[in-house]
Amino acid sequence: MLSLLVSGGRGEPRSRAAISPAWSGLALVVLIVAVFAACAHGDGIRSPLVALFFLPLALAALLLPVRWMLAVAALNFAAYLGLLPYSHDASLGGVLIVAAALALTTWVCTHQAAIRQRQRRELARISRTDLLTGALNRSGFEERFNAELARAQRTSGEMSLLMIDIENLWLVNQRQGHQAGDQLLAWAAETIANELRASVAVGRWGGDEFAVMLTTGESSPVVDRLLTRLTARIGVHAGIASYPFDGSDAAELFRRADETVRESKQGPRVDTEAPKRDLSWATDLANAVDARMGVAHTHSNAVSQLAAGVARELEWEEPALGMLRLAAELHDIGKIVVPVHILRKPGRLSDAEWGEMRKHAEAGAEIAARVEGLEVIVPWIRHSHERIDGRGYPDQLQGEQIPLASRIILVADAYDAMTSDRPYRAAMTREEAFTELRRHAGTQFDTRCVDALMAHLSPRGAVEAGPANGSGSGKRTVRSSGS
Repeated sequence: MLSLLVSGGRGEPRSRAAISPAWSGLALVVLIVAVFAACAHGDGIRSPLVALFFLPLALAALLLPVRWMLAVAALNFAAYLGLLPYSHDASLGGVLIVAAALALTTWVCTHQAAIRQRQRRELARISRTDLLTGALNRSGFEERFNAELARAQRTSGEMSLLMIDIENLWLVNQRQGHQAGDQLLAWAAETIANELRASVAVGRWGGDEFAVMLTTGESSPVVDRLLTRLTARIGVHAGIASYPFDGSDAAELFRRADETVRESKQGPRVDTEAPKRDLSWATDLANAVDARMGVAHTHSNAVSQLAAGVARELEWEEPALGMLRLAAELHDIGKIVVPVHILRKPGRLSDAEWGEMRKHAEAGAEIAARVEGLEVIVPWIRHSHERIDGRGYPDQLQGEQIPLASRIILVADAYDAMTSDRPYRAAMTREEAFTELRRHAGTQFDTRCVDALMAHLSPRGAVEAGPANGSGSGKRTVRSSGS
């Protein structure tokens, strides 16, 4: 039985730490039952095999957590007393002596199990802790960061990674000695920890570098507060990267944070391929959002093509057309922060769900603002869900206050949404979509943009002109991909 507990079933030795408590507990239960059966078929409590009831206690103290050990001990004691009906002429004194010995052994084994459990927890803590600073070591921080990132990915949450590099630590070591450098690192780690909540992870990433895991909502004030405290004594360089705005996995976030630290030291790096890489990532993110929405086609690309057609009718020319196509392609990337169950809900959204949905316009603009060269389209994306009558979001702009590019994108987005199958309804025909656009021209949509879209989709120009601005009196709102 002991060999069964400490082997993998094929004869290979295994560490006790690798043995599942559930399997160990089951094996001990089997052992207790076997001892009980052997004693019951012999002389019951008078059987010399009763001594084997002490074996499960010793093994449980070695293999199980305290709670499991106590459960095994209770079962073991009950099994011993359960032999009384099988015993003849049993001495009451002898029964009490053995019972007392079992109880004492249980107390000793429980105490030992508690000590071993504390030792295992301390060893686990030490294995993840930097002994000099008390912060997490690199492997411990990576474990915490990956777990939090996985949670953010499941819940469409947000988080940030802050990298802090201590400036000229080598010079401190050279001039004042390594003890002074160690004290400086310990002070820096303590200062960082004191400025953060206990739930936020701090790790020593390298010899003179710290990594900090933050929630996005608190990143800016924390960074400002930390830098103020740290620079009062030492020079530091810091860089921050946020999920999902700067990357969708740990490697990308660490890369981006390292880049910003390097830029802080040396100034921005000239890299002609960087905008292309960032743009490729943003486009992939737009396609991922289409998949999250459950649409059966590439909605973002379709909106981009429609918007370009509308702009040509309005006599736009390159390079403005190219920027508009890009803005339309990326107009919904902020939906990466919206939970999937809201994006795919077949019925009307609740007030709380609508509040979550409205966040995507600002989130999309923030993502675009982080990509070099896209500054011009940031307001176009932010205001792509504003309405002519001022009832849109996020800023309730009205009429000409809304960038023309945003008004074009809204019309193109609504048309593609209406003529595509969605979880909440079947696709409309082109004529039905035209009717809805005319009905809401002047209130939800810019009339010129509606006319231009219909002209673009009707090569012979046979489309009836839309109503003048302000004539759309219908109370219903066309539900586009973002409304």
